[in-house]
Amino acid sequence: MNFSSFTIRIAKTYYNKGFINVPISHANNFLSEDKFLITIKLAETNEQITGYVSRTANKNYTPRIFGRHELTNWFKSNLSLYDIIKVKIVAADCVKIEVYKKYK
Repeated sequence: MNFSSFTIRIAKTYYNKGFINVPISHANNFLSEDKFLITIKLAETNEQITGYVSRTANKNYTPRIFGRHELTNWFKSNLSLYDIIKVKIVAADCVKIEVYKKYK
């Protein structure tokens, strides 16, 4: 499998609720079923948190990665609204999040 990365601008919903949507172009990189656990590596702090992927949260069944309160806290400690993150797909059950570009 050819894993890749994508960028996401952190808008209010992502920032306050601790999740990100996977673009449809990358949806097939997640092989597991709905509600499977995923490791989220947080690059700036070297933390790892366990989240889960939902394939039913979006109407088009593209994956949504939920990081719960831990991801919300990381967003608020390391990002500002509208910053851009890079999400590297490490494996079907692991992603690495990095700060890609600060908004201003």
